[in-house]
Amino acid sequence: MLARRRNHNPGTDLVKAVLGSRITGLRRHVFLLDRLNDEYGHGITELLTDAATLAVGVGPNEAGIVIAPGAVAKDALDPQQWTTVITDRGDRWNSLRGRVIRFVDVYSNGIQDVAFVFRLDGRQRFSIVLDETNLLLARDLEPFRRGGRNRMPRFRDRIQ
Repeated sequence: MLARRRNHNPGTDLVKAVLGSRITGLRRHVFLLDRLNDEYGHGITELLTDAATLAVGVGPNEAGIVIAPGAVAKDALDPQQWTTVITDRGDRWNSLRGRVIRFVDVYSNGIQDVAFVFRLDGRQRFSIVLDETNLLLARDLEPFRRGGRNRMPRFRDRIQ
């Protein structure tokens, strides 16, 4: 019997719950902040909207992105290792508050989903990307462009 190959990581279908909703915030939980990482380093991103909250993290073997419903439980992360930060350098992320999520483009490395580009009203966008083992916030696919053509993920699906 042949195993059915998955075409997306767990939780991708949860993204539909936030389509058409307004962003109320982005929150980061960063592992070993300042010792090994900055606010964009290895961690979990929470997307808060008026309809739902999604926790976006790295999956098994740090190979792809996994999405879970709801916020990260406060007692789930050891405060000596994890730091909660509001990512907002230069007011870049605050400008997303109140924007409506229109659709989401999903990019894959051929095996796992490695980038979700959230397209908002007013032609704004932001992405959550897995660059090597770091889950980053970016404007688009910027982290992959720095690494050359061999690292650029392929468009897999549009969630709308």
